[in-house]
Amino acid sequence: MQTLALDKGPGGLILSGAGTGTNLAYLTFDGSTPSASNGIVIVATGSPVLLPVGYYSHGAHTLKVIGSAVNTVLNVTQML
Repeated sequence: MQTLALDKGPGGLILSGAGTGTNLAYLTFDGSTPSASNGIVIVATGSPVLLPVGYYSHGAHTLKVIGSAVNTVLNVTQML
């Protein structure tokens, strides 16, 4: 599992996967552990996802990510 501290004040996040279509990334913003049954699912071959972060737009909150495979890649762009 990876944890990303958000920059102060991002308006949103653009999330996209990379790799094969079978790799999934699961992510949470509330401190809970992401899994196949908990969190937002990002598909490696799917379209990028735009998430407005609102309440979570400060450095005290973290984005936690886990992949369905060891080689899962999640690209995260913070929009200021």
